[in-house]
Amino acid sequence: MGVINNLREEEQRPAGRCRRCGGEIYAGESYYRTAEGWLCRECLPEAARCWMAGALAVAGEAER
Repeated sequence: MGVINNLREEEQRPAGRCRRCGGEIYAGESYYRTAEGWLCRECLPEAARCWMAGALAVAGEAER
């Protein structure tokens, strides 16, 4: 016997996808809205490191 699914069809389909990993984001889930598109919560740390890579500095080294 199959499992009865009580969710409406629109609740079963993803509302969007993460622009970084392509993962599905469903209604009721939180995400980050960026200029480039949606970003899931799991991808934020790596995305932030990539976005800030040019600003990375080492304390004690001369600035260029």
